[in-house]
Amino acid sequence: MFENELDEYGFTIYIYADSGLGKTEFSKLLSDIFEDHDNIISLSSDKYAIKKAAKLKDSLIVIDDLNRTVSSRIRNSNEAKLCDFIQMNQSSGNCHYKDIEVKLDNIAIVTAEYVIKNNSTINRCLLVQLENAFDSDELTLLKKEHGKYIAFLKDFILWLCRNYEKISDESAYYKSKNDNSNIGNENSGKLKRIMRTYQILCITLDIFKRYLKEQHDLTDEHIKDLSNICKTSIENCINDTIDHCLTDDNKIGREFINEILLGIYQEDIVSADFAEYSKEAKKARKNKYLQRYVFYFDGSYLCVEADVLTNWLKTRLELEVVPSKQKVSAQLRYYGLLKVIGGEYTSTISEDKSRKYYQLYLQRLKECQAEIANISADEVHYGWDDTSRSSDYGSWGDNSDDCFENIDDQETYELHTNRSFLKNRKKVEQRP
Repeated sequence: MFENELDEYGFTIYIYADSGLGKTEFSKLLSDIFEDHDNIISLSSDKYAIKKAAKLKDSLIVIDDLNRTVSSRIRNSNEAKLCDFIQMNQSSGNCHYKDIEVKLDNIAIVTAEYVIKNNSTINRCLLVQLENAFDSDELTLLKKEHGKYIAFLKDFILWLCRNYEKISDESAYYKSKNDNSNIGNENSGKLKRIMRTYQILCITLDIFKRYLKEQHDLTDEHIKDLSNICKTSIENCINDTIDHCLTDDNKIGREFINEILLGIYQEDIVSADFAEYSKEAKKARKNKYLQRYVFYFDGSYLCVEADVLTNWLKTRLELEVVPSKQKVSAQLRYYGLLKVIGGEYTSTISEDKSRKYYQLYLQRLKECQAEIANISADEVHYGWDDTSRSSDYGSWGDNSDDCFENIDDQETYELHTNRSFLKNRKKVEQRP
């Protein structure tokens, strides 16, 4: 209904609470809205079940009971698969599964004992915390009256269908009434998805109030009371989601991510030819200097050895935090950039079975770059990226004046270019 007015950002409902508080019961009550629907899929939270979700489209998927009761290696693997699924399902750009482009469109509900520490995943979710166990009498009443609840929702949907054209014509009004674009704080870029979720929920509430007024004999005061309950619930969930994104973000930082983005955008350090990449790497190891091609691009991932990436980051002039493999891994993992195999953050690639690499997902890098430039991920294009579908916005690797429209201003661009030149000169002077 609002696809011409809003970006196509969806969200996953992420219900979390301690064991025994009713997460699974709550998710069942939500999924029962779609009773008798063939495409209701209930999966456990182990990696094998979650992998199945990446093959499903136009379904209601419930992933139940992500918990801490397994080994850290298994937990890392389960979390990685869950993050991959949520990010593919709620991505605004093009995603790849086993190098095949996919566009999922599922309704997803996740239950867990804790919130995953992954910014790129959490900002695609609506966190719902159950702080207390359901009262048994209240839960019994909910189940007993659930048929009435379903009938009420179906009536609301039928009313939407009957008034579809009228509401669609007024979509601009609803969007402007609930516009969040004037948020001017330093985290506005990071919170864009979350605030869009807030906007979608507030618009839905406005339409729901209209339905109550037109279809049911409720007083304005009664509608106002119901609206306040819903609005408070929405704001609690949104604020909780924001808190989880920003709290860890402040601890972990993203200076290494920003330097990687700046490097692959401005410097000739990425090769899509593995023979060329391998030749340069061998030459660099033999002569004990930093290799020219830091990254190898395999079509979906930027592959780089952990030591090579850490040593390259150490050459960056403006970094105040000294890079280490542990700190770099934490940032890459937090922002959803790492491909995780068997619970490990490094793995061999098909072109090289003798060494282990970080594999940084190109689509996530583009989303991080788009966040900085305040554009969509589909508009980000690198000169070495043959998989890009963008042709309208020029090349991010282009040094001509035409690319200034994608950067805040020309002065910023020249500053970054000078930084790049100085760093390259420093590296050349350090070589034997």
